[in-house]
Amino acid sequence: MRKFFLSDFPLILIIFCYLFVIYLYSDFVPLWDGWIAMDTWILNAVSRPFNLFNFDSYGHPSMIYFLILGLSQYLDFGNVFWVHITNALLNIGAIIAFYEVIKLIFTNKNNKLELNFLTFLFAFYPVILANTFQVMPDYGVYLFFILFLYFFLKKKIILSLLAGISLVFSKESGFLLFCLVLMVDFGIVLLSRKFALKILKHEIQSKLIYVIPIILFILRFVVKTFFYKQSVIWEHIGSTGVSFYDKTFSPQVLARIPYSYILSVFVLNFNWILTIFAFLGILILMFGLVRKKASVFSETDTKNIIFIIFVFFGAFFLLTIFKTFTNPRYFLPIYPLLLILFYFGLITVIKQNKKE
Repeated sequence: MRKFFLSDFPLILIIFCYLFVIYLYSDFVPLWDGWIAMDTWILNAVSRPFNLFNFDSYGHPSMIYFLILGLSQYLDFGNVFWVHITNALLNIGAIIAFYEVIKLIFTNKNNKLELNFLTFLFAFYPVILANTFQVMPDYGVYLFFILFLYFFLKKKIILSLLAGISLVFSKESGFLLFCLVLMVDFGIVLLSRKFALKILKHEIQSKLIYVIPIILFILRFVVKTFFYKQSVIWEHIGSTGVSFYDKTFSPQVLARIPYSYILSVFVLNFNWILTIFAFLGILILMFGLVRKKASVFSETDTKNIIFIIFVFFGAFFLLTIFKTFTNPRYFLPIYPLLLILFYFGLITVIKQNKKE
């Protein structure tokens, strides 16, 4: 027990510091969208007879995440302290999951201090930390995405399935990210081996259980639309695709939204520094310099980092394809992946320079 405590003391210290910061702002009343979510969606759902669909927000499939946040409100109605604490406890799980994910990817036993520092950066990443206090379904997507990613990579089937269901029922973007992880994993497995029907069959059978969240997502749509006669989010958009935004924004503003997305992901919060090293690492990997001249990683490490690269670019595409308000909270699941690729690029560049 003592050995365990000492070996993971830095992680425990990070969590303690994180909780201290959360406590300092635990009486913060959410503003703007956060207050709408707290008042109109969560408190309104709690004050009515219990029904999971009451926790759906503006047509979003947020029933699981908002139910978790709303549990405390059944005991102490309107107290935002418990909502912030619930978010913080969930994020502690995400911090631990992030730490375990980077340990899976970077297996060099001499880099533990660096991994602790990377976890510290993640725990106090400004956009993520700030959104802990804004009660929005996007934060739930981020939380359950990290947890799902960890359990999936660790091949913990039941836990990854539960995290996947929670991810899907946080927001539509959670459903897209869930499908993305499955597709990337399936593609990498097939590409890393010689094609054979036996391998294809085995992969399909081993991943068949993950059809459950997809079926539940479809069932939720059917029940909500045909039984409860309620709308889903894409029905608010209208037949023209983006009619609401066409009326809200001028064509000039709409044309600049993709640039704002790029800045939010790759430049904001000094992310330009992370981006430079992340892309350098990806370029080195692409040209085969890691394996041929600076073999920093084992084959397992390389496979895992390729997985993260594809998930990163896939997540960026899925979360930016729709033109809407340019709020960084929409991109919360991308930032942990960028941190991982930053560290990969940093140590790859350093090792490469030492070899030369």
